Amino acid sequence: MTEKRRLNVLIVEDSPDDALLLADALRKGGFVVIERRVESAVELREEIENREWDLVLCDNNMPDLDASSALEIVRRIRPEIPFIIVFGGISEEEASGVMKRGASDYISKHNLSRLVPAVGRELARYQDLALANTRIGELTRYDGATGLPNRQHLTGFLDSILKGGKNAAVILVELCRYSELLNHAAEASLLKAVAENLSSLNHGGMIGRTYEDRVAVIFQAGSADIEACTRNIVESFRRPIRIDGEDLFVELRAGSSVSSGVDAETLLGQAETALHCARNKATAEACFYSEWMERKRRERFDLEKALSRAVINGEFTLAYQPQFELESRKIIGAEALLRWNNQGEWISPAEFIPILEETRQILMVGEWILRKACETARRWQLQGLPRVRMAVNLSAVQFRQPDLAEKIGIILDETGLDPGCLALEITENIAMHRGPEIVSTLQKLKMQGIELALDDFGTGYSSLSYIKHFPIRKLKIDQTFIRDMMTDKCNEAIVRAILMIASSLDLGVIAEGVETIEQIELLRDCGCSEAQGYFFSRPVWEDDMMALLREEEVRRFSMDSGDAYGVEFGGMGGIPV
Repeated sequence: MTEKRRLNVLIVEDSPDDALLLADALRKGGFVVIERRVESAVELREEIENREWDLVLCDNNMPDLDASSALEIVRRIRPEIPFIIVFGGISEEEASGVMKRGASDYISKHNLSRLVPAVGRELARYQDLALANTRIGELTRYDGATGLPNRQHLTGFLDSILKGGKNAAVILVELCRYSELLNHAAEASLLKAVAENLSSLNHGGMIGRTYEDRVAVIFQAGSADIEACTRNIVESFRRPIRIDGEDLFVELRAGSSVSSGVDAETLLGQAETALHCARNKATAEACFYSEWMERKRRERFDLEKALSRAVINGEFTLAYQPQFELESRKIIGAEALLRWNNQGEWISPAEFIPILEETRQILMVGEWILRKACETARRWQLQGLPRVRMAVNLSAVQFRQPDLAEKIGIILDETGLDPGCLALEITENIAMHRGPEIVSTLQKLKMQGIELALDDFGTGYSSLSYIKHFPIRKLKIDQTFIRDMMTDKCNEAIVRAILMIASSLDLGVIAEGVETIEQIELLRDCGCSEAQGYFFSRPVWEDDMMALLREEEVRRFSMDSGDAYGVEFGGMGGIPV
């Protein structure tokens, strides 16, 4: 036996008998009818505003109210409710006019057989609309890619805690690796896995996504609780997370804040400030908000504004650090280094380049660097200077562009530089992912004849597997190993091991950060072929680099005296590190 559906019907009708006939027709059609009759605009407005109705049945012509006026009242207050006109007599023109204004249907009182089918149809449509509205509501509160609560939903939850006079805690967790390298599906899977990992810590709050690579944990707690929870979060990510059959070690940063005396957006902003603090400290995985961070946040905000202005106005310049072949004692390359003078003050690249990457302005600046470096190298050649290799660093953000190889090919064609004179230095966090798009880009660059070098080798998650799979032709030993290798036996062993591996794989090696004759002797004894560093030359402006290339004597140095290349060029003293 089919269960009868309950139906709340508001009947706008001046005849009680006609209202009873309508209700009876619906009951015979299988509905359990709860009805109420009104016949004035005041009564209609009161019922629509204060009660839930599934359906409005309205006579077309009453002494104090007509169907058009009744329809206007209903649609203004509850536009989704089915509104059916039930008439004794109405012209086609009148019926058409009311339908155009939003009536659902019109039915003759002399033929109520159409009433139940019409009501059933409109209720089904009403239900579909309600489901759609529910879905729209979900979309406004949940992240489409991961299904996690979004920032709006999280803010509402946080606001409810604060309005209750309770202490609310916010922990923002940022994934420092993979977000720029995984495709969208894999990144969404990673974020969901991260959220599940956070849920297992039983903090009893809400977890959601506030930004592309950030997850927020919000719960009711005090300062001691948030510190303990943050420590647990950091520790929980010491273990790998399995995504698509592969174990990923996730590096993260966390910023947290706790308060009861601010609004939700302010508290989220404080956690964001703490996260920026953790991001800017190489050794800090988590930072807790304190007032001194506001000054740092303001400085960061001012720097971002100035940096945006610099991008628009083209305030950047390039310096060049010579690279030397140890055996021939000649300059064989130059590394292009980005420099920025902000209203008379040189800003460290370590300070502004991460901001360019975070804001994705590195895409525009990176393309400018490539073009400027290629133009410069070609200009040196046209002036008869020795052909040297121009080395340019690429960030992970740039490498995510699907048409990167094509863009670089266009720059080479337009500048006229031989691809063999360009070396692209990529970092380990790019190379460690063997996704098809990464491999494809690297292969395209190799086919163009561009040299690929692995920068800062040994500092990250080094793996011989990506050296095997990728067309990398050179390793660049990070300066942290070179700097202390004469006093630290572990660093010396690492340098020797890298050189041995490179030799067995037929890879070139360049050492960066070379500062003493003793370092040079050790590197030569171990088979290192190329080097750069302050022993030879600091970064120099283009004119000084051209002078270095012109002067034959600067291509030679005395291993006995330890004379440095290029020390007589005064211009190098003004170049920031």
